[in-house]
Amino acid sequence: MDYQLENTVRTSTKSPHPNLYSWFIEELDATGKKIGPDYKPWGSNLHFNAKNLRVYRGLTLEDGKAKASDGIIGALIPSEGRRHGAVTYSFLGTSRPVEQITLRIYKSEDEREVCALWGSVAYVSEWDFEDVRTPDTLEVQLFLAPSRFEDLAKFIEDGQAKGGITIRHVEGVYAQWSPSIQTDSIKLLGSIEDQNLQIEPGADHIPAVLGKVGHFEYRFHKGGRSEEVVSNNDTTGNEEPPAPGLVAAVPDLGPNLAALQAKVARLSIPLWIAAIAAVVSVFVHR
Repeated sequence: MDYQLENTVRTSTKSPHPNLYSWFIEELDATGKKIGPDYKPWGSNLHFNAKNLRVYRGLTLEDGKAKASDGIIGALIPSEGRRHGAVTYSFLGTSRPVEQITLRIYKSEDEREVCALWGSVAYVSEWDFEDVRTPDTLEVQLFLAPSRFEDLAKFIEDGQAKGGITIRHVEGVYAQWSPSIQTDSIKLLGSIEDQNLQIEPGADHIPAVLGKVGHFEYRFHKGGRSEEVVSNNDTTGNEEPPAPGLVAAVPDLGPNLAALQAKVARLSIPLWIAAIAAVVSVFVHR
């Protein structure tokens, strides 16, 4: 596959602020000139509006055995805050904004609940003797316990639900260092190999790639002034809890649900995610 990269990407320990960070990722143009700031792991909130939510029901029959493949899919749009515009997402090695971000919610085969962020830089591959270009791809992928999944599916299956999600403590997400908890630009590392990340010789660190999500919450609503709301988190405000030490993750997620479920089955630590509550209130998007 031919990955559509524009710039060289490498790590460096030559930090101009060693007391703040000891290493970073940088981009270089074709002449070797540095472009952009130093990129460090970013762990604060990332907010999205969720639109075009819909439920699909699938069934596969093979060798007399039936297997359901139910899911929820929707589009994610980076949301604007009170003090900042919408965040721009792009992969390290490119200047292209990611134009399509997808939310996929699957029904877990057991009670495990796991969330991950998966993505890939654009590439050209051959299919049936033709060159086909796959654009930059970014997906939030969530597995819910069957009962929670069905409750959520019933809530949104009429196509009227909308709302938003928040994720934080996400590996593979980078931004310019700042004392603020807000940023207007995020850089993504989906794969060290695909994005040709050059590791500084002798470095004692390997940058994390997309996968682990330490915190996920959603809040969907429908109706008028007195709205029906469904949420997986009943906390209020913008407080950010301490980063968890170890969270469940699904590395190398792909489009095949059976393969995804097999990876989830090997995980032993569920994502901290509160029980779904149906309440009647006025929806306020944080």
